[in-house]
Amino acid sequence: MMNASIWGTRSAAVISLLSAVALILPSIDAVIAMDLAKIMERPFVLLGAVDAVIGLLLLLGSSPFTRLSVSAPSSAWAFSGSFS
Repeated sequence: MMNASIWGTRSAAVISLLSAVALILPSIDAVIAMDLAKIMERPFVLLGAVDAVIGLLLLLGSSPFTRLSVSAPSSAWAFSGSFS
């Protein structure tokens, strides 16, 4: 079971990084020039940067998504009250 979660996390990281490359590459001239006006004309560059950060966090294992899923209370604990 642990092997499956490792492979899933790595696959999600690779998919996020590939998505980041696909979103950033068409506007690479604006990114290399570091021209903020040109970057803001192409909003997919910002989305690509977000994808790159998520991919790197997943590869490093310090993603807030994995921390939230581990620290979330179980449904049995959250709904232990009486409904009558």
